[in-house]
Amino acid sequence: MSRFVRGDVILVSLRIAGAGPEKVRPALVVGAEGERLLVIPVSCTPSRDTPSVPLSLPDFSEGGLDIVRESFLLPAHAAWVFQRSVIGKKGRVTQEFLSRVAEDM
Repeated sequence: MSRFVRGDVILVSLRIAGAGPEKVRPALVVGAEGERLLVIPVSCTPSRDTPSVPLSLPDFSEGGLDIVRESFLLPAHAAWVFQRSVIGKKGRVTQEFLSRVAEDM
């Protein structure tokens, strides 16, 4: 059974768009398959050429991010990661927020 579930916001090392170095960043878990998690990376900068979903403290049902300003999910850069690569958990978003993300994907 998965330790992390849909709606969890985790910390994981990711490379956005397959370019540049990997960076430890928050990511939203949107699916799980065995030991792998489908995640959407979070960035402090919205994408210029693909849709971005705003994420702020009221979108969390528990926990949150360590920054005060708004962040952005980058659904076009969703990626599979292994659960063992997760560094930590930052919190969990509300069901309403998950529904909004599903509409934007």
